[in-house]
Amino acid sequence: MRWHYEHQSESNILCHPSDEAAWKHFDRTYRDFASDPRNIRLGLCTDGFTPFEQSGKNYSCWPIILTPYNLPPGICMKREFMLLTVIIPGPQNPKSKIDVYLQPLIDELNQLWCEGVTTYDVRAKENFVMRAALMWTINVFPAYGMLSGWMTQGKLACPCCMERSKAFTLKNGRKNSWFDCHRQFLDTTHPFRRNKDAFLKNRIEISEPPPYFYGEEVLARSFRVGGMAMAKLSNRKQKRVVCHWVSSLKLLDGYASNLGRCVDMREGKLFGMKSHDCHVFMERLLPIAFRALSEPIWAAITELSHFCRDICSTTLREDQLTIMEVNIPMILCKLERIFPPSFFDSMEHLLIHLPFEARMGGPVQYRWMYPFERFLHFLKKNVKNKSRVEGSICEAYIVEETSTFASYYFEPHVTSRRTRVPRNDEGGTFNPEFPTISIFNQPGRLVGEAGRHYLTDKEYDAATLYMFLNCDIVQPFIKFCASMSTYVYDPQNMIEDELIRDVSRGPLRRLEIWNTYYVNGYKFDTDARSEGKSTINSGVCIRGTDYGQSEYDYYGILKEIVQLDFFGLPKKNCSF
Repeated sequence: MRWHYEHQSESNILCHPSDEAAWKHFDRTYRDFASDPRNIRLGLCTDGFTPFEQSGKNYSCWPIILTPYNLPPGICMKREFMLLTVIIPGPQNPKSKIDVYLQPLIDELNQLWCEGVTTYDVRAKENFVMRAALMWTINVFPAYGMLSGWMTQGKLACPCCMERSKAFTLKNGRKNSWFDCHRQFLDTTHPFRRNKDAFLKNRIEISEPPPYFYGEEVLARSFRVGGMAMAKLSNRKQKRVVCHWVSSLKLLDGYASNLGRCVDMREGKLFGMKSHDCHVFMERLLPIAFRALSEPIWAAITELSHFCRDICSTTLREDQLTIMEVNIPMILCKLERIFPPSFFDSMEHLLIHLPFEARMGGPVQYRWMYPFERFLHFLKKNVKNKSRVEGSICEAYIVEETSTFASYYFEPHVTSRRTRVPRNDEGGTFNPEFPTISIFNQPGRLVGEAGRHYLTDKEYDAATLYMFLNCDIVQPFIKFCASMSTYVYDPQNMIEDELIRDVSRGPLRRLEIWNTYYVNGYKFDTDARSEGKSTINSGVCIRGTDYGQSEYDYYGILKEIVQLDFFGLPKKNCSF
């Protein structure tokens, strides 16, 4: 719980909410709270879900979840640290009555902020008064309107622009549009501001961007108020080409779901994509899928994809966020020159504010819905009694919390959910009794039935040269690469290290061939092994160098996984 206070981050780097401006401003404003690093910073999330299948009756259950942000990035936002505090019962959506259900939680949060509670510190072995502060809320946009009281529909849907928004209602479609609302965010000298043809006809933009409100201004206003769409392609043939490409696409195991199941070739559209699949499509696949479009259209879509990928990075740079804050208005203006006004609703407009929010709140993975959606899925699976939905959720959560707490006192050899073997288990650690070669210093696990193979002269020379160039212990003798063994075993050179002697003789010509290898938490399959599967794990990327000033990345397909054996060394330490 002290990690946020003790860690030292690099200047200009944002990797945790404690690195961002809002956290630091809070510490400067409330110095008595910040003086004790054991005080808790909380985030609140709420969202509704139906515990029944789509064919079941309508039922909306709304859990209220708290999560602490004092924790390091490796365990922050994990399921075991999410606190289920309130469950708003169904079957109806609480809507404007949500504040009634939240009142007990608000009272407890006020007590934690004003008075605190006596807590035992295991590390210091003492009692102290722990206080807590609610930093922000995390919601989908409709639930944001329920919690804040700000109407997230209509022309004033944007909670940042508010009444300074230039949204309008389409005459025929009767739909609110944010078309031509982004030129005001451009530099005052940008030529788009004076363009009268590419945006709204005969209109130039001279206004300044809406200001951001802080602190008391937001509080005063709160008292006064009380999915992915596939861009339309020009013809049906282009739609079919894109859908056929998606249906035949293979991604890494665990990277995304099987997108081929989300393709309707008859209608030429994508359906049933999960939110994570949409993010993968937006950040990685969008430029490839629409490469056949004309260059101006493809360039604008690609810039949008790169923006989404950069803003979702686990580590952000403040200077890069400043550049992104300048670029996103230009990207949206380019899209306005391509798509019709009905395409631009409040979701497309909110992209304009994401860089600023990232500078204030830190990396987005601490403030988006993914971890909480997975937690809601866990709650949904534990609804065993359909007539007592909330009771089933409470009982399952208490059992989960109790067992997780008890697992911290188990012996190291006892397996629990907290200490379970990861999905891609590489087999643990090396045996310290045997020496290891630097080029094979990562533990790995071979899977399947091994085959036999004898190296040809060309293969043997290539394997030996690669090992000598990348093995640290033979680097002092690299100039004798052609006759390494002769030089090392020469008594005049007085080289007595048995490991160097064994490596200098090179690998044995007889080796084993495998189809699957687990290493560094990743799974690698040969190209033949990946045939007939919906996923592919045979792609590899190796960072190479010409030993000069430039570096190159080499991409390829994994054809074979071989295990080299050396004289005097255990073969389990020499796999690649």
